Amino acid sequence: MIETIAFFIYAFASIFVIVNPVAGLITFISLTSGMNTAERREVAKRSVMVACLLAIVFAIFGELILRFFGVTVDCLRVAGGILLFTVALDMMHARISRESVTMEEIRDATRREDVSIFPIAIP
Repeated sequence: MIETIAFFIYAFASIFVIVNPVAGLITFISLTSGMNTAERREVAKRSVMVACLLAIVFAIFGELILRFFGVTVDCLRVAGGILLFTVALDMMHARISRESVTMEEIRDATRREDVSIFPIAIP
C-alpha cells in the first residue's frame, strides 16, 4: 500500500514538473487578456483536451514512434542530458539567453484566432 502511494506521489511530482503549470498559466493569461470569461473558459477546455489527448497518445504509442524513427530511449536520454548540460553551462557562465521574442511575434501570437492549441496546449 505504501509503495503504491509513493509511486503516485512520484508520478504526480514528475508530471507536475514536466507540465509546468505556472508557465502555462502565465502564457494563458497573456494570450487571453482581451477575452471575456466564457471565451477564456472555452480556450482552457480546448487546451486541456488537446494536451491530455497528446499525452495519452504519446504514452501509448511513444516508444513505437521513436522506434519508427530509429531513436532508442537511451539515445533520447543522452540527447536530453546534453541539452540540460548546455543550459546549465550557459547559466554558470551567466550568458544572456540567445532566444528572444520580438514584438512582431507577440502581436502574431495574440492575433491568432485560436490560441488554445498553439501555444497553450502545445508550447
